[in-house]
Amino acid sequence: MRKRITKRVVDSLTPGDRDCFLWDTDLTGFGCKVTPAGRKIYVLQYRTKRQNWKGAPRRLTIGKHGELTPDQARKLAAELLLDLKAGVDPSLARRRSDSVTVSDLMTRFLEGCLPNKKRPPKASTLRSYDSLVRCHVLPALGNRGVSEVSTADLERLHRRMRATPYVANRTLSVLQHAFDQAEAWGWRAQATNPANGVERYPEQRRGARKEVMLTAKQMRALLKAIAEEEDEGADSAACAAIRVASWTGWRIGEVLNLEWDNLDLESGVARLVDTKTSAEEYRQIPTEVTRILAARGESPWL
Repeated sequence: MRKRITKRVVDSLTPGDRDCFLWDTDLTGFGCKVTPAGRKIYVLQYRTKRQNWKGAPRRLTIGKHGELTPDQARKLAAELLLDLKAGVDPSLARRRSDSVTVSDLMTRFLEGCLPNKKRPPKASTLRSYDSLVRCHVLPALGNRGVSEVSTADLERLHRRMRATPYVANRTLSVLQHAFDQAEAWGWRAQATNPANGVERYPEQRRGARKEVMLTAKQMRALLKAIAEEEDEGADSAACAAIRVASWTGWRIGEVLNLEWDNLDLESGVARLVDTKTSAEEYRQIPTEVTRILAARGESPWL
């Protein structure tokens, strides 16, 4: 029998004299087995490349209905099918998962998972995650089995980092995301993320420190100082970047990453790609900024 597998459909299945199967219409090979005793088990049926995609199919148990929702089981089945396409027998991959270490998890999470998301993190964020993992996670937990790590283990790691609460909390966030993926990949039981039970340190909002808003007099003094630095041979690109940031209020990264192809000087509009708040923004630029940029050289970067 074939039908889209949902909770309502699985709940309505009744046992027979022998194992009965319902096969999903959305994902080939994904199904639910109902035993004569009434147990409902999610399975994946497949053929390997070594079989030349022919012969008797193999069948792998994914998990029990109730412990997994249909959507969770379908997601796990899809992950196993990706292993199959890569030439790895899902049953062998599943048996090896018992020995997967935190180091293995972090490698796949940082190199295979995050960069391939629909909207991957910025390169700077990936570098930050990599640094947190190398400096804090791997020395403490790298050789531990993913399924063995407990909330107490992460509490100890978090407590050792109490002198740097912001870094401690960011490390815990990376671990939380990674263990969520471990559950999705079948490397750890569902709803057992050890980071969920660890209380974060209170943080002062990064923008809460004292901010100085320049007066018109101070702004003139700043621009005069930049001009004097240029007269003494300072980097003209750096001076132009400070000027543009001063006139626009943009983040310095937005200024430095802007290319000529994303700028229309005639209409006074800039297209900022992948800002902190959205994937793309159009912003008008002041006349003074247009004058500054028109004097820039031939580099593809402003």
